[in-house]
Amino acid sequence: MRLTTGFGLSFIAICAAIIITGCERRDNPVPQADTKPSSDTPVVAAYDCPGEMTFTVRFKDDLAELFFKDQTIVLPETVAAGDKQYTDGTSTLSLHETEASLSLQNGQTYLCQESKARAVWEEAKLRGAVFRATGNEPGWVMEIMNSGEIILITSYGAERRTLQTPLRSTEPDRNLTLYKSSNHGQDIAIEIFAEPCQDTMNGDALPATVSITISGNSAHTFRGCGRQLI
Repeated sequence: MRLTTGFGLSFIAICAAIIITGCERRDNPVPQADTKPSSDTPVVAAYDCPGEMTFTVRFKDDLAELFFKDQTIVLPETVAAGDKQYTDGTSTLSLHETEASLSLQNGQTYLCQESKARAVWEEAKLRGAVFRATGNEPGWVMEIMNSGEIILITSYGAERRTLQTPLRSTEPDRNLTLYKSSNHGQDIAIEIFAEPCQDTMNGDALPATVSITISGNSAHTFRGCGRQLI
């Protein structure tokens, strides 16, 4: 499947080496959506249902936006005893702890289980990320946005850098894309290869191997795994 974003990443573009500088630092955790309906309701939730059916929900104000592979449904919140419920009269979503009961207009009904691990990736996709990578010890997150920006968050969320408009070149024989930039005496090299990678914490298998090297006074290399958000 091809990405349909302005950034124009192909699968080879996952296999990227990026040397970038010019970044801003501030104490800020992993980027989040602007609106959170309540303290106990996530901004974005992902659900896995029988028959390999999955969907993502974004809660905003009193609405639930349900994202499926081929359609989006918006349901207003309604009063229901005990559970959170959203319905437009033909489709209904009821939430209870980590379970979701979904009834669709076509008469199909599903009992689905929340996937908190997948929700993190889906939330990034809804914010406009087209590629995301993570690593451990210390924890870091890197997101390539459809605008062309790269967001790099390191030190378990303590440092955030926004990387702008790097120069791009490719090495097709190595399945490699290279982005370069230099500013303020610090280089950031992000290498993304189309090689299978296994997360060192949860064992998840991802299609891209990622290495990030920061030069200068805070020289460090971060390693992890990533994938396109499609």
